[in-house]
Amino acid sequence: MVDFANLPKHLEDETRQRELLDIERKLKDHAFPPQLVIENTSICNLTCIHCSHRELIRKKRHMERPLWNKIAEEVGQESPNTEIWPTFYGEALIMGYKNELWERLEYADKVGCKNLVLNSNGTLLDRWDNIDRILNSPLKRFISTACQKTRSSSFARRRSGKRSIRRSSGFAPSASGADRSTRSSSPSSL
Repeated sequence: MVDFANLPKHLEDETRQRELLDIERKLKDHAFPPQLVIENTSICNLTCIHCSHRELIRKKRHMERPLWNKIAEEVGQESPNTEIWPTFYGEALIMGYKNELWERLEYADKVGCKNLVLNSNGTLLDRWDNIDRILNSPLKRFISTACQKTRSSSFARRRSGKRSIRRSSGFAPSASGADRSTRSSSPSSL
């Protein structure tokens, strides 16, 4: 079994550097990016061993709201169908507290962004009406990507006290957004 915690950091591994440069050489230029991954928050409630968040050295914080608005306005005007992922290293649902996430998504929709996608580790789905907010949001897709061990002892060791969420997926598109889909990497991850 691979010991992920002791693997070298991506950019310190010469083989990985070559692989990334090879990927970069194959990228195509576009008039406007077909996909934007925007880090609205770099704060995460987990320390997963497979995630590079553990290597993050800059300050963990939320993006200032005026910057998000400016990005959303430009995308809405220039390329409304660009796929926007409003998180990268952080856990988006942390911003569900006090409605900040949902207000940002509604604003993006209002200014013309038509392809909003949200990913989450799924641990905060049961807080702050997040499930209902997801189903009634302008999101095209919601993806929960919880990657955890199934044994409680392994989970506790890796997740520093976070509780395991074991629910079946009850997600379905809302009546007002029949074209949207909600998915989970597995029903037990919710």
